[in-house]
Amino acid sequence: MALSSIENYSAVSRNSSPTSLWSLQKKILSLPKHQIPKCIADAVESTKNKKVPMEQHVETLTLQFNNFLSKQMNNDNTSEAVYTPATLELYDAIVWEFNAPFHWRIRPQQVEDFYRIGLMSSQRHCEVAVGTGLFLRQWATTKTRQPPKLEQVTLMDLSVSSLESCYNRLQEVDLFQHHVNVHKVQANILEPPPSHLCGTFDSVAANFLLHCLHGNSMQDKKAAIQSCATLLNPIHGVFFGSTILGKALDADAEAAGPYAISTNVVYNKLGIFGNRGDSFDDLATILKECFHSVAIWRIGYCAVWIARRPVGPNEQSLFTKYETILPPIE
Repeated sequence: MALSSIENYSAVSRNSSPTSLWSLQKKILSLPKHQIPKCIADAVESTKNKKVPMEQHVETLTLQFNNFLSKQMNNDNTSEAVYTPATLELYDAIVWEFNAPFHWRIRPQQVEDFYRIGLMSSQRHCEVAVGTGLFLRQWATTKTRQPPKLEQVTLMDLSVSSLESCYNRLQEVDLFQHHVNVHKVQANILEPPPSHLCGTFDSVAANFLLHCLHGNSMQDKKAAIQSCATLLNPIHGVFFGSTILGKALDADAEAAGPYAISTNVVYNKLGIFGNRGDSFDDLATILKECFHSVAIWRIGYCAVWIARRPVGPNEQSLFTKYETILPPIE
């Protein structure tokens, strides 16, 4: 997919389609019953009632999902605490099938496009903040993609549960089971990465990472972006990712709707998120300081980007390419 076609993305309407609910139903109700809390199973089952307004379904699901995640935190306010085995079973459904389209106005298919670009020529890839490896798995099983050059994937996360879950799921995919070496590294991305990994990756992805880091603004998370830049090959390395912008949500609260706003507030209060001060402009500035070439877009209440050629320790950014597209919220 050409980069120019990504530039034409517009924000997702706040009135997400019934198709999104159908996808959520399929994702959750296909899981073994013992993996689904009854309150969530009942809430998802209730969305089959077409006589109930969409907004009421969104309210019910928001309440049940947020209560579920609150219990997983177990009074631990670190962002990695939420990634329990129970959460990871429902992670793709809650984060990407529900929260992303209904609250943050970004569709998972839009993130998939960046993997096709970022991994197009990559032999060594590092996935930072791994989740379940959803987009790596989807990329690996996409029939229309070119034969991959990928030889090695390094999974990097502070959460041991996430690392194990992602690794195990990747091993269920033929490409990663037989053709690509997969390694796990437990690390805090806010700290300098292990020296033997620096400068060794053709691509680094950090999706839905930055909004989970705690700080008063995006500037407090600059170290994470610098670490990702340090991991990249200085000549042809590509860094791509996405994050939820708390300031964008708050600034557009009426259009965002009460459930998006309340979910972001709850997540920040619990410690799952730390994004109330995160802005598009601050992120663009940091990327500009860390890379010679930056393309950044706004999709819904998220920022997505592709950055190339990290700035070396004794360099100043040449900043040869900078694009910013801010589609209006529908």
